[in-house]
Amino acid sequence: MMRKLVKISLDEKKTTDYFYSHLNSGNLLSDIISEMIDFNDGVFFTLLPKESLQEKIYSFSFGGIIPSTSYGEEKYFVRCLNEEVLPMQVKTVDEELSSFMFEYLHKDASNCAILEDVLANATDPFLKKKSVDVILNRSEVYYFLNERSSIADVFQAIRLSSHSWHFAAILSKQLSEPPKTIDEYFRSQCVNCQYIIVGAYDGEAYIFWERNVINSKGDDASSVK
Repeated sequence: MMRKLVKISLDEKKTTDYFYSHLNSGNLLSDIISEMIDFNDGVFFTLLPKESLQEKIYSFSFGGIIPSTSYGEEKYFVRCLNEEVLPMQVKTVDEELSSFMFEYLHKDASNCAILEDVLANATDPFLKKKSVDVILNRSEVYYFLNERSSIADVFQAIRLSSHSWHFAAILSKQLSEPPKTIDEYFRSQCVNCQYIIVGAYDGEAYIFWERNVINSKGDDASSVK
């Protein structure tokens, strides 16, 4: 059952350094976002279930912000710890993020999303079996979503690209003309973007940057450097 999440505004000064640091661990898309987006022209927020530990809201690099639950009551002996341990299930907001993205994609026929998978390689055989569209930049892999993507496609793209130490996605608009290069395409997505999303809390949740104002013509935007 999908939970209702609470939108929590984040202080820019306490968030920007982590945002840049997170993007610095990524590939081409992350690099271009860092280069082009002026985060002063937008707002940061996160989406968390109401039971989250909000005193940890700025501990972006650590998990445990969403209380975990046990798989059962049976404990197991762990030799390296020399004690019995109750297995706990780590909670994430991946399902709720897929709903957020799906709703964005269906607000306008031109809306799209690109998710960066820093661990996948262009030669990975599993990519041929996925229903999600793939963008390749040499060995780098990105997942492309638009209004034709099902919510299952969106969830699959998130699960494939969300790693505990890196996740980056851009929610933007499709171009009317095909780009000449991947670099140009990603730059155009930054010009037209509405949201940038990065991973946080050891993969349990995400930080969002939302542009204050987006140019309706899509040919310029104040939040591009």
